[in-house]
Amino acid sequence: MTDAKPDPILAEALKSLEIPEATPESQLLELPHLLLQLLFQSRYLRLGRMIHIVGEQSSLKTTLSLEIARWHVANGGYAVTLHTEGRVSEELAAGVLGEYKDRHIFVVCDSLEAWQRRLLQTVEYFSQRDIKNVCIILDSVLGCNAQEAIDATLKSGCASPRFGLEARLVSDFLRSFIVILQKQPFTFCVINHRKFRPNPITPYYGAVKSFLGGAELGFYASYDLELKRIEAKSTLGSGMTCTLSIRTEKNTYGTPNIEIQVPVQFTNDGQLRVIFQWDEALAVFLAEGKGVKPEPSRSILNTIKELIGLNMRSGGRYGRIFWSSVLGIPYENAVPASKIVEELFKRPETIATLQRLLGIK
Repeated sequence: MTDAKPDPILAEALKSLEIPEATPESQLLELPHLLLQLLFQSRYLRLGRMIHIVGEQSSLKTTLSLEIARWHVANGGYAVTLHTEGRVSEELAAGVLGEYKDRHIFVVCDSLEAWQRRLLQTVEYFSQRDIKNVCIILDSVLGCNAQEAIDATLKSGCASPRFGLEARLVSDFLRSFIVILQKQPFTFCVINHRKFRPNPITPYYGAVKSFLGGAELGFYASYDLELKRIEAKSTLGSGMTCTLSIRTEKNTYGTPNIEIQVPVQFTNDGQLRVIFQWDEALAVFLAEGKGVKPEPSRSILNTIKELIGLNMRSGGRYGRIFWSSVLGIPYENAVPASKIVEELFKRPETIATLQRLLGIK
């Protein structure tokens, strides 16, 4: 794949992963939750594809990329983060990945060329060992400059204007890399920063959304996810819960512009734990039709209500609790979202009907 001399930093990091002789064939990764299937409009995530994660500062881009990595490693795969932005967050990775943290490594890259070279060698490393279901995260695409720009800055003692050097290098690289990626059962997650630039045509009508690295990044991605942190509640000593909006600006294999809202809980009792509360978000949607855009039609919501009969009420310090006579859980014995979703998934015919109603292929 590449004749470049093996990178010693990457080689040393990869040695820490205990790789078996081979893993089972797989070109699809089953999405681990019905709400995610609704977002992607499919039961499966296609491997050999690029996911472009875009958002403003503190919109949980890295956190979501690690959650995507968790889907892979929980199914016997591995994850590698090529990190270009300052200090790596090993605590965050361990908090998201939990028991699977040893199947993930960080590799620090100090130039744009370094992450490109190490990305190719990572793909080659796993493909030579016939390893499937690998998630490679680039955090982030322009977290470091091209070596040419670094050398020029060191020589002159200050930065100078550049004319799209990094964007051109990224575009040229991806044009070749995507062809390589599509032949491998891997996922490539690219983290990028949302930017707003003046509208050159009608400057008085608001800014234009853009992102770093050139517009072609969006072209090469099969999935383009826009993130926004819309709410955050914290209590001293007990952690924080954020509500994260995830929207598919692009979905090559399903309907785009679908948005879901999911609570993300951060707790630290000596060890950080990060939990995406997919069950909670799904239960609220099934009970009240909230947290998903565009909203389903009234007829679909009525059909879901008749099918499941899910209701929601406050459980005091336990938060929201749910009950359903259809599922055999009475009002007085209302349960948390995890229990109601567990009960729901004991009914595969009901799940199949829900998937059909929600356009999940």
